[in-house]
Amino acid sequence: MKLIFPEFRRCFSVCINVKQSALKDIPRLSLRRDTVLKKKSIQTERFLDYKRIGVLAGKGGDGAIAFRHDMRARGSRSLAPPNGGDGGLGGDVYIVGSKDVTTLSGLSTTYHAQNGGKGQAANKHGANGDDMLIFVPLGTVVRQIEKKDVSNDKDDEVEESVEAKVQEMDEADEEFEDDVEEEMTAEEDDEYLENIPVPESKTKEAIHEARVELAKRYFRFKEQFESNSSRIRDLLDRIPPPTKPRPPVDIDIMSDGEKHLIARGGRGGMGNPHFLNQSLRNPQIAGRGLPGEKLQLQLELKTIADSGLVGLPNAGKSSYLKAVSNAQPKIRNVPFTTLNPYVGTIDFPDFWTMTIADIPGIVRGAHGNIGLGHTFLRHIERSKVLIYVVDVSAEKPWEDWMVLRDELELYLSGLSSKPSIVIANKADVEGVTKEKLEEFTRVVESEVFKYQGEKAPRPIVVPVSALNGTNIKLSLDCIRAIVENI
Repeated sequence: MKLIFPEFRRCFSVCINVKQSALKDIPRLSLRRDTVLKKKSIQTERFLDYKRIGVLAGKGGDGAIAFRHDMRARGSRSLAPPNGGDGGLGGDVYIVGSKDVTTLSGLSTTYHAQNGGKGQAANKHGANGDDMLIFVPLGTVVRQIEKKDVSNDKDDEVEESVEAKVQEMDEADEEFEDDVEEEMTAEEDDEYLENIPVPESKTKEAIHEARVELAKRYFRFKEQFESNSSRIRDLLDRIPPPTKPRPPVDIDIMSDGEKHLIARGGRGGMGNPHFLNQSLRNPQIAGRGLPGEKLQLQLELKTIADSGLVGLPNAGKSSYLKAVSNAQPKIRNVPFTTLNPYVGTIDFPDFWTMTIADIPGIVRGAHGNIGLGHTFLRHIERSKVLIYVVDVSAEKPWEDWMVLRDELELYLSGLSSKPSIVIANKADVEGVTKEKLEEFTRVVESEVFKYQGEKAPRPIVVPVSALNGTNIKLSLDCIRAIVENI
């Protein structure tokens, strides 16, 4: 025991020291973990209203080359019946509108639907590929753009070069096929090719090899397959006809759950039973799955709201939006506090609701992409009513209103002619007199009649204090009346 005890005591002390050191590190580690979690919790999703994405529908599955295992066919495959299954369809790509999505920042750069499953023996068909659903915010405009394909596979370039070569050779061959019967035996076909006055650069072997290469694009062969001229001609006749070109994608997502087909998946290849005939009892052939459609899309988000706030920086748009709706925008006494569009909902006592949108402040030259520019002007296009928010405490507030009107008209012709109302904000500030408000109203009316004619409706100017809540209800009643009459 005297020899063992010192060793035991030393081991025990080491264990105690290790446990104490570990306990000392536990609070520090947990604190560090809490700090990381807090940093993650304050991160918010970045707003994005413009994005380009590539979509690729699923490729169809290949057909199977298989034969039934039968006692009668043992040792002779020519007696075994073919039982290869067909390939599955490739998945489609859909665009779906969702009210739960508010920005395009969560979208990926490329989307690829699932490929169809391959056929198997015993007539087992491949599974169809799952569809790809792309959820976008309401108000998203989806347009197809002409750009390089999403996939950069070298096989596509090879296929295109082979197809161009075959087309060139077939054009020379078609001149000599006008007086020949459509159905020919193998011997007649060989004799026919021998008598064709083929140019020196386009020999019989070159034409045959080109046709074989074209057939390999759509069909699979076993090594035992004999690619004579008659069989290759039969296969070329069975190439699926090309699908009719669809019009370019140009859709507008307006409702929740709205679903549009963007890219169609490829068809699956046929199994070898489809190639069974009197002259070919053991078909070593199966169809290849066709590729899915590839598109390049441009997504542009335009906010859907009944009314839109338009104003210069620090005019009080966010304060007014917070006073009349359930939105909670940032409010500070500095320009460009609002960096992203906000949409609020106004609930009236009679259960009538109205949406109102706020965009970042517009500066002179915004139509030419100065400041935040036309990045957010697109969110005003859909608004039924324009709400001009003007700081009447400025020296010449009517000039601010003219800047807003001119920028909207330069950005999109006719945009400033939409029904509108002018909110003369900060009317409670010292120095804003009754005479100044009357002059502001007079200038606005004269400008409207000057540009829109004397038959234009008289503009409505409401002095408001968004900070104190003065005339908030009056301004809402005016906006509602305009919206209901549109």
